[in-house]
Amino acid sequence: MNPLLLQSANGTAFFVGIGLAVCGLVFREWAERRILRSALTIAAVLGAAFAAMSATPQPIWAYAIWFVLFMAVLLCPATPGGKPFLTNRRFSTIRRATLAMLIVASVGLCAAELPYHLAPAIAASSERPVYVIGDSLSAGLTESERTWPKMLGDLSGLKVINLARPGATLKSGLDEARRVTDGGALVIVELGGNDLLANTDSRTFKRQLDGLLGAVRRSNVRVAMFELPLPPLYNAFGAAQRTLAAKHGVTLIPKRYLTAALGCKGGTIDGLHLSEHGHRTLAEAISGILERE
Repeated sequence: MNPLLLQSANGTAFFVGIGLAVCGLVFREWAERRILRSALTIAAVLGAAFAAMSATPQPIWAYAIWFVLFMAVLLCPATPGGKPFLTNRRFSTIRRATLAMLIVASVGLCAAELPYHLAPAIAASSERPVYVIGDSLSAGLTESERTWPKMLGDLSGLKVINLARPGATLKSGLDEARRVTDGGALVIVELGGNDLLANTDSRTFKRQLDGLLGAVRRSNVRVAMFELPLPPLYNAFGAAQRTLAAKHGVTLIPKRYLTAALGCKGGTIDGLHLSEHGHRTLAEAISGILERE
């Protein structure tokens, strides 16, 4: 997978972009050479673009505040020696206060996003099975394939029942969800990728995901769900996952777990479906966050 695409898909581009944008503007305050100031301005703009293209589902109002502050500082640069183009002292004070607010807003955005990137602790009972509801990333392309759910069972010593089906969508996943009736079991949901490929709109995506999670939770089970690596500007789909995870008490598995398997060397057979190495990488990662009871 292309390194830039990988950084965008796993969410790292958000933190890198915010950091690059803020550092570019801060260091530009003391840059005396015109070429250096220009370079720092370009770096800041690229950083803002990286953050925007990461599809990180932070609230629109938070993005709006950050963008307004960013543009206010960007369009009011300083001349050599830190003196603004408009030499009025009040103007200089306001501009630097705006930069300070931008830094605070940036820290706030990163602090709000960070928890979604930390490794979760997922409880799994040794007396209850683990169900996997997913698509071809979990089902594989052939029945003989050693998929990550099979490997997860070997690594964890838990009984893993793989209900994944190639081509599965949120709508078709309802049939598999109704097969889970073992109260106290753990259900891992890996669905939604085919819905994105089919250009499903975000409202339909949210409605169908709500129905799926509601159906699973009716069985009084624990649920964990993979956050989807998203294309640029698909923030609404990530927001739907996070909103519904909170509503249904679902543990989110950071998208870096899927992107690590898809992006590792030899991780896929065609750029989309996992190879045996990719399956093993994902199984080891998920095994590492399961806590047996």
